[in-house]
Amino acid sequence: MAQFIDQYQTGIALTILAATFFAFLFERYPPSVVATAGAAAFLVLGLIDTKDLMGVFSNSAPITIAAMFILSGALVRTGTLEAAASWVTSHAEERPKTVLVLFLLGTMAASAFMNNTPVVMVLIPIAVRLARTVNMAPTQLLIPLSYAAILGGTCTLIGTSTNLLVDGVARQQGLPAFSIFEITPVGLVAAVVGCSTMLLLARVLLPARMSAADLMDEEGKVHFLTELTVCDGSRFSGKTLGEIKELNRDGIQLLAVYRNGKASRDTLADHVLEAGDRIVIQATMPEVLTLHGERGFDILGVGGGETDRDHIIVEAVLAPGRGTHHTVTAMRLGRFGVRLLGISRHRYLPGIDLESVQLRAADRILLEGTPEGLAAAADEADFINMSQPRSRSFRRKKAPVAIITLVTVVLLAALKFMPIGGLAVLGVAAILLLRCIDAEEAWESINGGILVLIFAMLAIGVGLDKTGAVEAIVGAIEPVLGRNSGYVLLAVVYFLAAVLTELITNNAVAVVLTPIAIGLAESLGLDSRPFLVAIMMGASASFATPIGYQTNTMVYASGNYRFSDFLRIGVPMNIIVGAATCLAIALFMPLSK
Repeated sequence: MAQFIDQYQTGIALTILAATFFAFLFERYPPSVVATAGAAAFLVLGLIDTKDLMGVFSNSAPITIAAMFILSGALVRTGTLEAAASWVTSHAEERPKTVLVLFLLGTMAASAFMNNTPVVMVLIPIAVRLARTVNMAPTQLLIPLSYAAILGGTCTLIGTSTNLLVDGVARQQGLPAFSIFEITPVGLVAAVVGCSTMLLLARVLLPARMSAADLMDEEGKVHFLTELTVCDGSRFSGKTLGEIKELNRDGIQLLAVYRNGKASRDTLADHVLEAGDRIVIQATMPEVLTLHGERGFDILGVGGGETDRDHIIVEAVLAPGRGTHHTVTAMRLGRFGVRLLGISRHRYLPGIDLESVQLRAADRILLEGTPEGLAAAADEADFINMSQPRSRSFRRKKAPVAIITLVTVVLLAALKFMPIGGLAVLGVAAILLLRCIDAEEAWESINGGILVLIFAMLAIGVGLDKTGAVEAIVGAIEPVLGRNSGYVLLAVVYFLAAVLTELITNNAVAVVLTPIAIGLAESLGLDSRPFLVAIMMGASASFATPIGYQTNTMVYASGNYRFSDFLRIGVPMNIIVGAATCLAIALFMPLSK
């Protein structure tokens, strides 16, 4: 058996690769499970050993991605992404098409000078919000987001590790080094054509279905009716409601102000606050929790007791047996030392203030109290599904720290001060020490499924390289390539790189194809430089599968896509962008020496 495997290891490796590919396509199991099974097959059959398998965990890319998950989580906790999303969506309502174009162009510009993985990581939740604002499904924007990041990376030498790798291999072959902007004209053509293609085809070829990211973001749509009271000596006393930025955010709606039992509902922005005023608002859960910790305000609530260190906040749902005639006051939560902080009713405003709300089954409520008091209230008041809310208050005062940390990581990586993996880990340490995000939240923000998928595919890539499967593919095509004209050869090299990078890591494709392209060009008396650019561009042109590039894998999980969704738009993208890229190379970089 061992002799048979050793004799036919190349064919066996290609068979496992094909089986993995079809398993991805049919989606009987999650992508991470399929990839893990493929890596296990290589290990069981002896095509890789345990040392090879463990070696993939030394790859810096997944560790960098995990660190960027945490850095992006800090941007969420500090309200930075919320502010950015509000700015983008507010402008999108006025000029939706212009904002969509600028969003994709901004993504490409950022990816040209920094690692596109953190760019996509940060922009995914903003893309979800933007899509909803312009009446699109998030699934129609997340794939274009990944593609824009990929295209942006082809515009400079430092835009992607593939470009640097091709340059390094070429220099080892005795060729002069590429300058940072030498490939920019070709990259810009690819980016413009690719962006235009996406805008034309996205609504037609991409699915309009509810995505995982959309489902997660549904939490941000839920608004709770709650009340604030202006404390004695509050810094908000004497100010109008319109002047208080804490009450004029995207997730907050002012409803009324009560003073001495009288309600004011008109021209609230001009209302001057006094100590003791009750402010009725409707706000998202993160905003309610943020205001709960804001000095100068106190969430009035209904019930008994004041906030102390032993109190926790939980979310509960009112059981069907409660009926529709009970008011919040009638629940008498004060006997348990519990306060009701807010009430949410799906797509409806539950009342004009907390005390007048007529409770209904399935109302979502926020409660504050001791664990013992909350347990007693749950038994007495027919609460179900009581749990601590997933949402957390914003730490907006820490937003500058989170932004500066992320910008510093990116800039120092661009200046080659240190590899981005090490810088990202240092950035994580900084935001944890400076309390931009708690440790528990940081670990929860890491998407383990994506990391497992990447590590497993790296192991499969090692197996393909070790068994000579990639060389076998290229070797079978090489005799045919040498008998064609230079322009045909340029196109074949590009599309060979593009096809291979859909299956395995683009860096492996670059290492294998670069010396072959140099040899083919020299044998035909042509300049090898255009062929090297074709490999740079082709090895980054991963549009047709979610496994060929890390940003595709990220939106694959976030967007709840099917494997076939990438094929549907990715194949036309590969053909159109590939044709434009080859024409641009021929135009800007003559093949003759």
